[in-house]
Amino acid sequence: MNDDSLAIQSTLRLVPWLARLPDDVLTPLAQASRMASFQDKEAIARRGRTLSHLHIVKKGCLSLSITGRTGRRHVFGQLQTGQVFGLIPVIEQASAIHDANSLGHSEVVLLPGDALFAAMQNNAGLAIDLLRVICQRSRRLQELLADRNLLPIGGQLVKVLLNMASLYGQTPSSHDGPIDLKISQASLADTLGISRQSLNNELKTLQALGCIELSYARVRLLDLPQLEAMRIQQG
Repeated sequence: MNDDSLAIQSTLRLVPWLARLPDDVLTPLAQASRMASFQDKEAIARRGRTLSHLHIVKKGCLSLSITGRTGRRHVFGQLQTGQVFGLIPVIEQASAIHDANSLGHSEVVLLPGDALFAAMQNNAGLAIDLLRVICQRSRRLQELLADRNLLPIGGQLVKVLLNMASLYGQTPSSHDGPIDLKISQASLADTLGISRQSLNNELKTLQALGCIELSYARVRLLDLPQLEAMRIQQG
């Protein structure tokens, strides 16, 4: 196995449901995959266009968003090392749900959908794991939709920040401390559907509590346990 294949296989093992596969299943997936590099703000996928490969982040950060007809942009989340984009479109053999852009330089492993299907047909454990992953994502999305009607703005902000930090509940494998979210306050306000002034008031409250740190186009999450405790208390 060459160096590229080893690097790809190492990246695949960062994904929990792929890491559980035996070598005789994972190795062919790695051999069928390829590595791709992207520059800052480069488009990786576009909503509505066919997506035939799973995207697994090896290095860097990807932003997932949806832009409406009026130009308003909803930032759905950010993917860090070991996180996966494109699972539903690949399984459906359909178009991408989100726009995906690189935040800074990033390296991504592209796993062909055909190779994934072949592995699923020969490995019932993989198919069951993927079913569970999709159910978990569906549950999380239903909870986020309910939050928009049931929680105050402060509670919604905490949940959005945590969701961006650990998309679909999967904590990025590259972090064991503070997590940086590369997002402007304008984009965050659009995501929540509130004014920048209202958002700024809520961010200052979290900053005063020591939960976050603010800088240009960036929110650093300093105290994930405290934010998680706030999420549980409010939701």
